[in-house]
Amino acid sequence: MITGSKLRAPEGFKGLTKDVEYYFLAGDGRANRARLVFFDEEGTTASLLTLSRPEFDLALTNGDLVECGSDATPPWLMAIRGISVDQLEKDRVRATKSYDEMVNKRYLAIAELVDHAEEILSNDNPESIINAHAANQSPSQNAARLRFWFFSYLVFGRSKWALMPKFDRCGRGKREQNADGQMLGRPPKSGRKSRSPATAEMQASILDGFIKYNDKTKSDAEIFGAVLVGEFGCVPFTTSTGNKKFYHPEGKPFPTKGQYDYYLGQAISTKAYRKARRGTSGARAKSGFVGSFSHDLVNVNQVVEFDGYNPKGKISGLLEGSAMDSACIVRGVCGQSGAVVALGFSENKETMEAYRMALFSMAISKVKFASLFGLTIRKEDWPTYGLPQNIVFDRGPGSTMGVPTRSEAVARDEMMSWLSRLELTPTHSGQSKATVESSHPRTKSDNDQPTHFHSSLNFVEICKRHILQAIYDNHASDAEGKMTPEMLDVGFSPTPHNIYKFYSDLGYDSGTEVTFDYAVREFLTPHPAHIKRSGVYFYGRKYNSSKLIDTSVFDRIALNGQIPVTAYVMTMCVRHIWIELEGVLYELDFVKPASVHPSSVDISLSDLQVLNENRLRGNAQLREEQPAILQDRNAQFLHATGKAWDSGTRKLGRPAKGGASERDAADQKRLMGKGND
Repeated sequence: MITGSKLRAPEGFKGLTKDVEYYFLAGDGRANRARLVFFDEEGTTASLLTLSRPEFDLALTNGDLVECGSDATPPWLMAIRGISVDQLEKDRVRATKSYDEMVNKRYLAIAELVDHAEEILSNDNPESIINAHAANQSPSQNAARLRFWFFSYLVFGRSKWALMPKFDRCGRGKREQNADGQMLGRPPKSGRKSRSPATAEMQASILDGFIKYNDKTKSDAEIFGAVLVGEFGCVPFTTSTGNKKFYHPEGKPFPTKGQYDYYLGQAISTKAYRKARRGTSGARAKSGFVGSFSHDLVNVNQVVEFDGYNPKGKISGLLEGSAMDSACIVRGVCGQSGAVVALGFSENKETMEAYRMALFSMAISKVKFASLFGLTIRKEDWPTYGLPQNIVFDRGPGSTMGVPTRSEAVARDEMMSWLSRLELTPTHSGQSKATVESSHPRTKSDNDQPTHFHSSLNFVEICKRHILQAIYDNHASDAEGKMTPEMLDVGFSPTPHNIYKFYSDLGYDSGTEVTFDYAVREFLTPHPAHIKRSGVYFYGRKYNSSKLIDTSVFDRIALNGQIPVTAYVMTMCVRHIWIELEGVLYELDFVKPASVHPSSVDISLSDLQVLNENRLRGNAQLREEQPAILQDRNAQFLHATGKAWDSGTRKLGRPAKGGASERDAADQKRLMGKGND
């Protein structure tokens, strides 16, 4: 059960209304309680309900509470589900404020609450903390409205678009801390005008300056001084009383030490700051006893480690069947259960697309993911679902996937807002991803004469095999070391699959659900495609779907016209593609002629691009050969008849029907009759 899962009490339970949907809100797993949220039908208020953890677990076991699915879209926003925000903006008339501005205003109001969500939810009275936060705002916020925004954001995918206003609301002015140029907080001891508001530009300069001048060999005071001089252009001077201070020659604003520390702490986590200032070894020394990799974890999907490996052996090329380097397999393994929860593929070596495909596999149902490769599995075979809160990458292609700060998340459409922390393994710490490293399949080796194995499988078939391998590993690996007394009391085999299911069924799951459309737009690779009258063409391959036909888009295209669109693709298998038309995503299937072999459906994007290059090269060759073929035809006709292919004269009017034409017709008739005899 993940955050946002819907629950019903069929017969009523502990004050819960019968057959009303409640949403599970995963908080601090150590707290001996479970949190449920109820939203009214109008989408205006939210109420928090608390149950003791044993009582909640027993209710799930006895059927007093029944899980009835989940949905990353709030019920009050179902009318715009699946439609992109860009399309919604295009449909508006004389809008004075964009949806992005409206949503950003709401997100900024709860941003500090989101940063401390786990602490708030583990408190005995979280609503009082939210109410106090609303009252402490300047100007003060409506407490009920702030609670509604906060719970909506946590329940519905941790996406700022869950805060989208309904169409009959236009929002209020943007809440920016320094919009009026006034200082917040208590006045400084040296006078009200002795410092300046920390604008967004100043905050960005603080972070840029720290990154630029940070040096583990220097003190914090030295770095702060270097930032003021190098980034803000300040100059030190001595006052009349003999004190040393900074001033700006042009009177421009610069931060105080308190502002510098505060906004640096907002932009960089404590752990990241400690590593930056003390180095990896120093930060590890300050962190105390590390222990096992899972002893500090409470939920599944709390931390997921990613790593790629290259299976030994060669695979067969699609066109010639020659030996080629095998695919790179990227796995994501849950730190708590040891289950493989993500799978991505790339050709030959690790790429960013493989890591994004692995995240895509986590964001959607595994049944759907397997079907995209032509595999049919059951939900029970691979039940892992939901994006993790924290991920661990090595210093490979995945390290380029950054986590946005609060201001960046608002400014950049909150990309990857579901992710709380991205951790990169240190260069001198070989066991920082031991959970995923130990899960990779092993190949036995010997000291005999070197050999190599040439598999008859192609790229896509290798991907299918590793999907089934991941399912096998989840069901057959020995995870006895992760078993707890509660698990032993229930009694089940110590496999990652059973451990994951045990935690998730009881709500110990930090996974975040997102919509399928979001997963496609966020994680799959965009490529150009064209809609023509006969279908959608992607690198020369034809795709279509009944839903796309129902839009009548093909009726609007001229005979030889085309509409350019963006296609989202899984690079290792182009059996299906997704295109966006008027803000709505459509899943398209490959249109396979009856004469084409079924195996040609499953090819990778690179193979499709090779086939497209061959197609274009063949078309160019035909255009080059056509004139020569025509001239050769004309020469053969001239040699056989003694006349040119187009010999004759063009005359005005219709052909004459005189005596000569009648005699020629009679002669031809006689000759034809004689030939028949």
